[in-house]
Amino acid sequence: MSARPGTRSTGKFNPNELARWLGDQGFQAPGLVGDVGLLFLDEYAEPGTLSLRRAEVVGSVSDRRTAPPPTPAGPVAPPRSTAVPPEPVPPSAPALPFDLLIFDCDDTLVYTAPLEAHRKGNRPCQGPEWEAALRHTFVAPGLREWLRTLRDTPGAPRLVVFSQARRPYLQALLRHHFPDVAFDAVLGHEDAVQARGAFKPDPTLANRLLREYAVQAARTAVIGDHRKDVHLAHALGATAVLAGFYVERKIGDWSYRNALEDVPHLVVHAAAELPQALLHPRRGDLPLEALYEGVAPGDLTRSSARSRYRPYDHARKTSSRLTVTSLGRYYKQGRDSKHHDLPVARHHRLSQDVLAKERDQADPPSEWVTGVAWALRQLTTAAPHGRWVVTIVPAKAGRPRRMEALLQKVEADLGNAAPRLSFAPEVFCFTAAARSNKDLPTAEERAENLAGGLILHPGYTPRPDHAYVILDDVFTTGATLIRARDLLVTAHVPERLIQGLTVTKTVSVRKSQVHA
Repeated sequence: MSARPGTRSTGKFNPNELARWLGDQGFQAPGLVGDVGLLFLDEYAEPGTLSLRRAEVVGSVSDRRTAPPPTPAGPVAPPRSTAVPPEPVPPSAPALPFDLLIFDCDDTLVYTAPLEAHRKGNRPCQGPEWEAALRHTFVAPGLREWLRTLRDTPGAPRLVVFSQARRPYLQALLRHHFPDVAFDAVLGHEDAVQARGAFKPDPTLANRLLREYAVQAARTAVIGDHRKDVHLAHALGATAVLAGFYVERKIGDWSYRNALEDVPHLVVHAAAELPQALLHPRRGDLPLEALYEGVAPGDLTRSSARSRYRPYDHARKTSSRLTVTSLGRYYKQGRDSKHHDLPVARHHRLSQDVLAKERDQADPPSEWVTGVAWALRQLTTAAPHGRWVVTIVPAKAGRPRRMEALLQKVEADLGNAAPRLSFAPEVFCFTAAARSNKDLPTAEERAENLAGGLILHPGYTPRPDHAYVILDDVFTTGATLIRARDLLVTAHVPERLIQGLTVTKTVSVRKSQVHA
């Protein structure tokens, strides 16, 4: 019997023919007892994968005659041993650098778009309607088997499900798709309500787990497909793993793309890649953070493409075409009425160095110089434009000239290694009336402030035949870089020749996002 990939086979298979074929292969047909299930390619399964399900009974093995053995053409092979073979040793998973794995459920553990009406409504998680929708859900290839192996491995991390969905829904779904995986805990909507509305990304429930299991946040990974999962990891100080196992089926869903902008530590596109990704989490995947962890500059072979963003243009109410590359994370520190406190910032050296700017420390760290120089080398190699101008967002009047000092040191570090680069610190300047953007809460207010505060320097004439890199220390909303881009465009520099480069991208968790 054969079938096209992705289609259900409609052919009948005669059990007696199966028995005769097994006999021809040297197997004993009397070993076949009971009904025969059909193996078919399931239209609900991932393309190219097999699904074994019980089908209608088309017959049972009634003719159990053993086919006569063929006449041997050579020496007779010794008879097969009748001893019972030893039980196979179950495979074990390699030791992971984690003690706790927190999984989202919908579209992370299971593709559940067909169950949306049951997940968001009060429809029962049983009966014909539920069963019909459940048949269209599936688990990404390799995920169920890996979790089963992990569950059976001594010393493996604890497995927890943390979802916004209601508990009966979660229990029915996990019972169907993971019947042989015993999760240590399943947290759902009811648990968050009992914890006074501690829905993701509120870290209250997850912190309770850390205390109960005596696990450190640094030894915890949060795995999910939504920005709430990434924010939860940041709020805990855990490893954020963005799972894109089913993203290709969710056309038009912006949650995954938004989560990419929240700078997860790992982005895993296939479930089969998850074990290896967790085995080597590579927290230094962003170039500047790798330097802080002691990676030699010559070993920064990883492209910075994953840390490229296009900020939202709040003045025009549309996504901008400006590409901004960020080299590391800036965890926002300090509890206020609008943001969760991120404890990881207290021991994150890069975040502490960003804060040092507010303490009038103008001298940039050596890692910044090395990281920016490396990024500029990558940029000029990847984009073979004629000439490049590297400039900065300048300091306001009376403030330490930290970016100016950084640009000067980068120029000295590169020397003659980048002949197509020229450095121009005074392309832009701030007016005397310009306010600090850090005191303005919304992106709209920041854009309005910059419209009258950041201008082209009167002594500089932009070169339309040159490409421009605008360097800044922190990318929060992108309003400053968008304003600088607009100024160059009005001076006839083509928009396609302008790029942003920042030392860090802000990571924060707004409390208003808890119930979003």
